[in-house]
Amino acid sequence: SAYTRYFSKRVMEFWIKEYNVDGYRFDLSKGFTQKVTTNAGDWSRYDQSRVDIWADYAAHLTSVDKDVIPILEHLGNDDEEKALSDLGLMLWGKMTDAYNEGTMGYNENGKSNTSRAYHATRGFGQPNLIAYMESHDEDRLMYKNLTFGNVLGSSPIKDRHTALSLMELATAFFIPVPGPKMIWQFGELGFDTSIFACPDGTVPQPYGTDRCKLGNKAPVWNYYQNPNRRRLYDVYRSLIALKVQEPAFENPASFTQDVAGAVKKLQITDPRLNVTIVGNFDVKEATVNPTFQSAGTWYNYLTGEAVTITDPNAALTLAPGQYTIYTSRRIAKPVGTVLSAGRPRETTVLGLTAEPNPAAAVATLRYELPTSGPVSLTVQNVLGATVRTVSVGRHA
Repeated sequence: SAYTRYFSKRVMEFWIKEYNVDGYRFDLSKGFTQKVTTNAGDWSRYDQSRVDIWADYAAHLTSVDKDVIPILEHLGNDDEEKALSDLGLMLWGKMTDAYNEGTMGYNENGKSNTSRAYHATRGFGQPNLIAYMESHDEDRLMYKNLTFGNVLGSSPIKDRHTALSLMELATAFFIPVPGPKMIWQFGELGFDTSIFACPDGTVPQPYGTDRCKLGNKAPVWNYYQNPNRRRLYDVYRSLIALKVQEPAFENPASFTQDVAGAVKKLQITDPRLNVTIVGNFDVKEATVNPTFQSAGTWYNYLTGEAVTITDPNAALTLAPGQYTIYTSRRIAKPVGTVLSAGRPRETTVLGLTAEPNPAAAVATLRYELPTSGPVSLTVQNVLGATVRTVSVGRHA
């Protein structure tokens, strides 16, 4: 109806002009059609009349504010979404299942293939895909890690420390992908209350029963004080800073990804910066050919450590859950992160020894202090996550 279109345009215009909103996220944008269908598959197929309707609205929005941000929750076929992207509309890109399969440790048959987080994989010519790992429609990755996770090496993913480490790994293969990304609130801290949880904390069974899906979920501000959760937050923070400050992430000369299996690799090749990211989503040790863009000195972005690469194709061995973000020049992380790597080692000062090393289950630690004082021992895994902190009193 012409009246419906006029009314809708006036509402959109009013909020942009009077309240200075940046844009809109239109829910169920496939519903903006004149075609009646009762089949979900048919509903998702290309519909030129629907493209025309959105072209009309998009033109009106940009006439009001050329910088307006219109986002469609379309979730339709790629060909129609490409047409809408070409109009300057942004499309929601659900990637929950692929990333969660990886963080739960299930990678067979391409389950954890995250390639569609990149707009070009869907045929888009413009970076108008807003990929996300979590949204208000799906359960939290951390909840499913803790509930359904596989065994990662000798540690079950159902262990909270291990699960948080896997969230870091997923983030390393999410934020750096060119194009905008959406983060669902508290996902950067590993929020682990199920979307299906009731006010008393119980999750109705069978899993997926949604009678409490819309119930309030308590905020978790105290998570900022948890060292492992704060580390995850700072990985998000550091990767966002890297992406924002380095133009190569916005329009790289080349972006390639090999993410169909458990061992994944992303690469940005650009005169301004080369980046190689490798990670192991497998539950066992694995090797990867990094195919560095060149020999020479590379830098671990999160630790600052310099690495000399003589053979760009020499295989790297990755522990379960291990990942590294290599950059062709040293780039400083944001000030004030709690990322532990790069701190000076004090083992020499303490005269610290561990026997046996490596240890399977039990190890004896011996140390000497130059002066008497309180001792606190923190144990971290290979990913830098704190496994345990023990206060052992005053010693000399």
